[in-house]
Amino acid sequence: MTLVGAEEYEFANHAALKKFFDERQAGTHLLIRCEVFPKHLPPKDGQPGKVISGYHWTHVELSDEQFAQVEEARKAKKLPALADALK
Repeated sequence: MTLVGAEEYEFANHAALKKFFDERQAGTHLLIRCEVFPKHLPPKDGQPGKVISGYHWTHVELSDEQFAQVEEARKAKKLPALADALK
């Protein structure tokens, strides 16, 4: 999310994901981990509290071999090297 300047709520809508994760994004081919957890919302304005899904997004550390695969996939799609894309 930091990479694309997005907020957590923007990722809850699957249709919105497309604008963040396509071949033009700097992080193309990197692995992202999503942990889903129960998020407790307190009662508000006369409405009862409820539990919704919360999301915690992190990147996955790559081995040297995995990183080489990412770079090859980017090169095949004529994307800049990851180090250049993230500048």
